[in-house]
Amino acid sequence: MNASVVAPNGSAGQGVDASVVETPSGSMLELTTGRFAVEARYYRVIERDGIGRREEIAREEYDPANPDHQRVVHRTIGVTVTTAGEYPLDTRTPAGDEPLLYGEDTVTRRPTDCQRPYETAEACFGYDAPVSLDYEGPDNVSVEGSVAVTGRNEWFAGSWTGNGYTDRVRFAAVRPQAGWVDASGYTEAGRGRYPSPAR
Repeated sequence: MNASVVAPNGSAGQGVDASVVETPSGSMLELTTGRFAVEARYYRVIERDGIGRREEIAREEYDPANPDHQRVVHRTIGVTVTTAGEYPLDTRTPAGDEPLLYGEDTVTRRPTDCQRPYETAEACFGYDAPVSLDYEGPDNVSVEGSVAVTGRNEWFAGSWTGNGYTDRVRFAAVRPQAGWVDASGYTEAGRGRYPSPAR
């Protein structure tokens, strides 16, 4: 999957450019922006008809002593891409055959406990994932990110059902960064109903 699929016209939106670059860890998606402005926003929590909800208020209305008032200082950008694959995907053992965030020659996946033990998955793996972060900001700046690839087979048998796998990387950094960091990678395989029926 190349950058044009994830970000048509070289943009992920909201002023973020996207491209594929070659790194010591293989081809990677690079997201860049000249400035990522984060402005404080203010809210109050109100209850109407027994349901609580949050509404934005002006800065002048914000009272830090009021427990129903909130000051939020973060900004989020999300990109979602859906593309059809060749049926059926090998969701039980996707490594080597199906799209993952890192190839087997880049990371070492180790068996680990599944993060959702209340749901059935056949195998879960953890790994250290190389992520490059390069940004400037105040010493208290924090940056968090989550990237995932999910593959799923679906079919109708009285209702929609299927099986799938997920490969996810999460990272969190504090203070300005300029280089590679180890993020937390997690692969979950074999979740859902088997076998996948022939089409």
